[in-house]
Amino acid sequence: MDSLSALPIFIQAAETRSFTAAGQQLGLSASAVGKAIARLEGRLGARLFHRSTRTITLTQEGHLFLARHGTPIKPADLVHHVCLRHRYPTTGKLEAWPLRQDRPAGAIELPATVVASALEPLIGMAEAGLGIVSLPDFVLHEHLRTGHLLPVLSNHTEHSGVFRLLWPSSPYLPPKLRVFIDFMTENLFPSK
Repeated sequence: MDSLSALPIFIQAAETRSFTAAGQQLGLSASAVGKAIARLEGRLGARLFHRSTRTITLTQEGHLFLARHGTPIKPADLVHHVCLRHRYPTTGKLEAWPLRQDRPAGAIELPATVVASALEPLIGMAEAGLGIVSLPDFVLHEHLRTGHLLPVLSNHTEHSGVFRLLWPSSPYLPPKLRVFIDFMTENLFPSK
């Protein structure tokens, strides 16, 4: 397990102040959480948590690590995060994230820590706190509305592109198709 894959475990443990609670939320045993943190500390050469029998607290180094790897503040911060990436199944290309660049040097090379060609596993992993995902708003709308996912970098994204509904040319539009088009128009991209 590399340090990027241990990040969600570290962040969950820091937030809950408990290896047991972090493990429960991530679907891991407390022992697995403790071992992942110990390996991360070994790789970093620094103790991240003070441990007692009932709780854990961040050390100074742990606070610094959390500040560096916590919620990203600017797009460049994403290089230190677990990025859950979508790969288009037909082309094999990674879906670009709609980030406005805060530096003139060009696009940031995002890590592809986890890659999937289906959206559901990426959403599930993001909901479990295992990384950051960027998918179209209409896919995440309900997850954001219910609070299962939280937006990050909202001030650094710009959505563009076209979504088209296509149907066979005909002089008569079937009523079912008209209802479907109206439904998609009203519900796919609800006004904010």
